[in-house]
Amino acid sequence: HSRDNLAPAAPQQLTGALAAGSLRLDWAANGEADLSGYRIYRGTTAGFIPSPANLRGSASLPSHDDGAFVSGSWYQVSAIDRHGNESAVATLSPSAVTDAGSPPAHVDFLRMPSANPVRGELAVEFGLRSAGDARVTLLDAQGRVVALLADGAFEAGPHRLSLAGRSTHAGLYFVRIEANGFVAARKVVLAD
Repeated sequence: HSRDNLAPAAPQQLTGALAAGSLRLDWAANGEADLSGYRIYRGTTAGFIPSPANLRGSASLPSHDDGAFVSGSWYQVSAIDRHGNESAVATLSPSAVTDAGSPPAHVDFLRMPSANPVRGELAVEFGLRSAGDARVTLLDAQGRVVALLADGAFEAGPHRLSLAGRSTHAGLYFVRIEANGFVAARKVVLAD
């Protein structure tokens, strides 16, 4: 049972980028200590009601790939705490879906343009809606910092980083960004 019986806050900054028929949804991570994950729903109208019938999946990190994207779809994302309390939803309209080749300049984003699992060079792209300090780290599966990819001031707009030349072992990792109050993480598998 929930001690506070309060649902988490609704996810914020929901974006969708289309690439090769798959829609990548990203949003800002919730900060609740009892957060369990997120649920992703897809419907055909703005006011569709989230239900098991239109549930597209669950995510432990603030991102989801919908490989069966249907043009004109609406998406809703909710946060779930470990007690089963579900938040209000963040909604993404079909008109807000962008082309992954050119992320919108007005949002913060973090993405992995490399194939996953990654063989060879790991490329990381991030964008800032306004200039400021950004820290991008590579974390192991236990959350320990393995590599500092960037730490300093960046101009607004897109940026690209590479893990080339850094010694890392094959395995599961997370790339994390903290910038201007924006925090996001992406899972990546490094292969031999």
